[in-house]
Amino acid sequence: MTDFNSLRISDPVHDTVGVSEVEVAVIDTRTFQRLRNIKQLGLANLVFPGADYSRLSHCIGVCHITGRILGALAANTPNLDLGPQKIQAYRLAGLLHDIGHYPFSHAMEDAIQNYRGDALLEPDAQPINTINHEMVGKRILEYDPEITEVLRTFDIEPNSISAIFNRSQPDTLTNLISSDLDADRIDYLLRTAYFSGLPYGGVDLGPKPNKSVAGRIG
Repeated sequence: MTDFNSLRISDPVHDTVGVSEVEVAVIDTRTFQRLRNIKQLGLANLVFPGADYSRLSHCIGVCHITGRILGALAANTPNLDLGPQKIQAYRLAGLLHDIGHYPFSHAMEDAIQNYRGDALLEPDAQPINTINHEMVGKRILEYDPEITEVLRTFDIEPNSISAIFNRSQPDTLTNLISSDLDADRIDYLLRTAYFSGLPYGGVDLGPKPNKSVAGRIG
């Protein structure tokens, strides 16, 4: 049985977040730690000074919310095939869904798209596929030696994780990671409301787990 509380992380939004052994190993990789230096809200902190939280804390929150949703589904939908391996795969997809983000998040991604769009107007320009952060994330899970080694050490195929957040092989549960109201947006709304000091984005997730001594500060 997978232990999703192998380590517990203190989080200002969710109080205490439990993570499994493979999730700890992914978080400790250099590529994931890079997300500490990428602001979730781009340049919004120039207007709201407190709104400068990182993609790293957001991704850990998405992993946590995905686990809570799947736990509720497993408890209340006995006919749904939700074993520990499937829950782990979706939690990892939540943890890694933003691994391909550029500096300044969507602001930089939009600038790159605009630059490429202008380039296509040049004579004899060749079509170029827009590289959004989901596509970059897929490439990272294919070619980053550290992350791929971690996942394969735990018998997890990297492409099976990127297929979830890229929706390349959608199934019944794919909307948990990417939809109009998913774990990504729920954490984004809660975290942005908390750090911006604005009263928008409140989502009732029910009682929070009891806070205990954390093994790491997230």
